[in-house]
Parts: sequence; structure tokens; C-alpha cells
Amino acid sequence: FPVTIDTVQLVSAIGKALKHAKDEFFIQRYAFQLMRYYRYNGGYTNTIDLYNQYFANKPDGYLKYWAMNYFSDALVATEKYAEASYYASILFDKAVEKNKRAFTKFSGYEKLEDVLKFCKNDHERAMVHVISAFKAFRPSVSVLYNIYRLDPENSYLQDLIVREINNLS
Repeated sequence: FPVTIDTVQLVSAIGKALKHAKDEFFIQRYAFQLMRYYRYNGGYTNTIDLYNQYFANKPDGYLKYWAMNYFSDALVATEKYAEASYYASILFDKAVEKNKRAFTKFSGYEKLEDVLKFCKNDHERAMVHVISAFKAFRPSVSVLYNIYRLDPENSYLQDLIVREINNLS
């Protein structure tokens, strides 16, 4: 039997649950479900607002990164490419399960300098360069040096160096 769901009632019920829930995990879980709904139904501004309200200043965790995935999709849909690419670099670095998705989201529609403006520290700046270098056919030695200068312990640096060495032949 086909089941029909009144999405207006569903969104309303989740909104009420958000207002009355006390446990942070459940609040984020409800917010994440709303983000998913809005993301797949064209409510990109709502998706962005929910991320900013319930996830942006919260501790890192898998639910935050899954929400960040939808958030960055909404940023792309609203043509905020540089900001979306910044969040894609965070996902690439922190969320193994979203690594490939983040890689494809790093758009290239923007200038690298515009993406770097969103970074809060040298590690984040290095990760923007890392994902950009992986997307490039041949990263230059100066890019590799820049990553090293920003974050000498970066776990992706070795892979990029090996790739560059393999391109020498």
C-alpha cells in the first residue's frame, strides 16, 4: 500500500520537536532531518539557516559533518562557491565518509584567494591548498612547499609529493 506523508505536517512536527527537545544530540538530529528535507526540496536558504543555528558553533562530530555536507550543497546552489569550497576542504580533511563527495564539491569556480579568506588557521589554509593540488593535474613544487610551510605535519603532503615525483619521469 502506498503511504503518503503530509510534508507540511512533518516539517511542523520536527520544528516543534526542535523547540522542546533538551538533549543536544536530539536537537541536532531533528535539525539535520529538516536540513535534508529542505536541501532536497529546494529550500537552500532554510538549509543554510539551520546549519548556522544548530551546527556552526558546536563541537565537531559526525552529525555536524553530515550537516556540513548539506550546508555546502546549499552554498553551491546559492552560488556561494568560495565558501562552499572552504567547507568542502574541511569535509575532505575531517569526514572520511564524505571525503570523495567533498573532493567533487571543491568547485574551481572561484579564485583560491577567495576560498582562503574563510580559513581560520594555517591547517585550514593548508587543506585548501591540498584539495586544490589534488584537483590540479600537476601541482607545482611551490604549492607543495606552501602546504609544508603552513602545516608540516599534514597527512596528505606525502601523497602529493609522491604524485609529483611520479610525474617527473
